[in-house]
Amino acid sequence: MSRQPHFEKAPGPEWVPCPPGELVRLRQRLQGRRQRRLFLRGVAATAILAAGGGLFAWLGFRDAHELSFAGLTCTQVHELAAAYARGELSASKREQVRQHLVQCPRCGPWAKKRGLPT
Repeated sequence: MSRQPHFEKAPGPEWVPCPPGELVRLRQRLQGRRQRRLFLRGVAATAILAAGGGLFAWLGFRDAHELSFAGLTCTQVHELAAAYARGELSASKREQVRQHLVQCPRCGPWAKKRGLPT
C-alpha cells in the first residue's frame, strides 16, 4: 500500500522568474527601510537623552541658584517679606531676614525697590 502525502499541490501557474531588475529594486527598498529605521532609532535615542538631561537639570539644579545668607534662602526671605515689613516676625527671625537683606546681592536691591527696611 502506498502512502499519500499530507498535502497536495494546488493547481496553478508554475514558477515564473522575476523580471529584470526586480531583485535590485527589492534590495534597495529593503536598504531604504533599514536606513529609515536606524535614523528613527537615533532620533528617539537623542530625544530620550535630551529629555533625561532636561529632567536632571530641572531636578538637580532647581535650587542651585538659591543664595543663602543668615540661615535663610532667597525664597524664604521673599515669603517672609510682607510679615517683615509689618513687624510681625519674632526678633530672631527679623534679624535673620535683615542680615540676609544686607548680605544678599539679589535680595538687597529687591528689598530697596519695595521699600523694605534693612
